[in-house]
Amino acid sequence: MKEGLNLKGNDLNLLTTYWTIGYILGQFPSQMAMTRIRPSIWLPTMEIIWSLLTICVAGAKNKETVFAYVFSAKAIARDSRLTFVAFDFSSDSSRRQPMQE
Repeated sequence: MKEGLNLKGNDLNLLTTYWTIGYILGQFPSQMAMTRIRPSIWLPTMEIIWSLLTICVAGAKNKETVFAYVFSAKAIARDSRLTFVAFDFSSDSSRRQPMQE
């Protein structure tokens, strides 16, 4: 990838930075969407979008395109899983496990 996209200098650091920014920014909309859309619909949709964006990264011809795909794949789709797990475990754990004294 480094040679194919002609990455130089801080380009790999920028890629990691965009990935992290997308990760942070993607959590909030995903969490809000899961309160309005059923997780059984939201999560598979986000997985399909993430898969398509990952395939698009393979066809990227320059580093700017990779930066955009990595940011959007993280911000739009991938963070849904982590926020869903946190949301699911915190929302109704009392129904799943009886309280033990």
